[in-house]
Amino acid sequence: MELAEIVMNPARQRIFQYFLLHETGTDKEIRKALPDIPIASLYRHIKILADSSILMVVGENRIRGTVESVYQLNEVYVRTLWR
Repeated sequence: MELAEIVMNPARQRIFQYFLLHETGTDKEIRKALPDIPIASLYRHIKILADSSILMVVGENRIRGTVESVYQLNEVYVRTLWR
């Protein structure tokens, strides 16, 4: 998938905007901020952004045997997109 195709999706644009306002965020925090995006779609969009290196995992929270990823925008892509 090309970079333009990735960032032009409306749901991914809203996730991107979330990270412009918040330095970091978890799936749960993003879900709380964007409740109108279905959970399965939200996870899929976050995965696409992470797989394309637009989002980076910068930490992990261990919660009752599971690991919650903490995401942050990759500054290299932010600079590329705002040129």
